[in-house]
Amino acid sequence: MDESAFDIAIFGSNVPARLLAAALCATHGKRVVLVGEPFSPLRLPAQLHLSVLPVTRPETWTLLAKAEAETIALLGGAGVATALVRTALGFRADLPQTIEALGHVRHLALTYGLEATFSRDGRQLTLGNAVSFAEEMLTPLVDAWLTRLGVVRLPGADTEFSILKNGSAVLTTGEQLVTAQQIALADDGALLARLSERERPALLRVGGATAVLTSAVRAASPPILNFLDRGTTLSRRNGGFLVHLEGESETEERLGACLADQPPLHRLATRRMRRVGTADGVPIIGWLKTPRLFVVAGLGSAAAFFAPALARLVAGVPTAEEKRWFAARSPNAASRAMVAEFVAGAA
Repeated sequence: MDESAFDIAIFGSNVPARLLAAALCATHGKRVVLVGEPFSPLRLPAQLHLSVLPVTRPETWTLLAKAEAETIALLGGAGVATALVRTALGFRADLPQTIEALGHVRHLALTYGLEATFSRDGRQLTLGNAVSFAEEMLTPLVDAWLTRLGVVRLPGADTEFSILKNGSAVLTTGEQLVTAQQIALADDGALLARLSERERPALLRVGGATAVLTSAVRAASPPILNFLDRGTTLSRRNGGFLVHLEGESETEERLGACLADQPPLHRLATRRMRRVGTADGVPIIGWLKTPRLFVVAGLGSAAAFFAPALARLVAGVPTAEEKRWFAARSPNAASRAMVAEFVAGAA
């Protein structure tokens, strides 16, 4: 066997990219090279990881329910499921259309067996029993698992690739050369670094995001609260809040508004990032026509839980249900109107 030949090269440094590599190798027997940067426990997490999304499409809830169970099984089989926890999760709305959308989310959540209750003012929906994990706990466990699986690692900053006429790729790192039958751009950083603006799907939107860690706070319930129309999520972390703010406008004002019921807090750490989303609230998943690359964008905080389904898609063995779902969210889909999601905060 040619040790420099791989079935797929996955470009990405986040947990979802790592889990996609693990699922392809462990479940489908693929030879995988993972191109990305090493995990740093000194950086604030770029995102939360949750098995539930505030979405209104029943077919997406069906996939999410299956994704949660499969991810638990995948990690459990590797002995790394100890980092998973069950948690309550709140979604708070300010705008009438978002409140209306949360009514649909509640109905679907109850249908799929989650506890779902509205606050007295009707603006906050709390879901019980969602699955979450802290990436600073899970990532080292997954990295050790990838090593046991034989996944080869290459540094993202020093690795380049070129696509051959037959669709395969040649990757070079210094004097090292490897080949891959497919290339996947599996996180925001990889997509932004490897695709020019002209090559990106038209519906992609690139913006800023900020993560902030605060000093100790008063007990808060639920432990994770997403202010949908403010683009801000609070999660309890080490006695304080880990805050994620989407977008670059009025970040201080939004942060202050979401922490208004807390005493004055100290900011312990800040991280700023670039984030990739979509104009219609629907992820983009699938193969670009030119260049022939597999891309994943816009899955949000549930991205890690889609790893088993994404692995089946890349391996060419999706279920019929998954095939329909992914086809409607392909970068080459003729129309996405039937699967468009509500976009919180939109007028």
